[in-house]
Amino acid sequence: MEMVTGFIYDWRYVIIALVMIGLLAGLQWQRAKGLLYKLMLEAQKIAQNELEMHGKDKMLYVLEKAYARLPLGVKFFIKEDKLEDVVQELYETAQDILDDGKLNQSFVDETIEE
Repeated sequence: MEMVTGFIYDWRYVIIALVMIGLLAGLQWQRAKGLLYKLMLEAQKIAQNELEMHGKDKMLYVLEKAYARLPLGVKFFIKEDKLEDVVQELYETAQDILDDGKLNQSFVDETIEE
């Protein structure tokens, strides 16, 4: 037990820094998800009110607007070419919750086709 206590004491600043980095990354990821959901709703509103937008057009709208507005910490982990996969996954999660109010994978997979 004394060895563990000594290790923690010796490395306390590194441990604190890693915990802080983890918390900051988690907060930035939550901000990024909120931004992506907001852009999805914005694309849906535009599609309903003004333009004739369909699935792929809405996805392109979100992707064009999103990457420039993502927090820097999120851009470090999610490159522009992988952003479409992340947006698709968030879309499926939102649809799953909206269909019956639960996150239970009851939503039928509707991958956005061209």
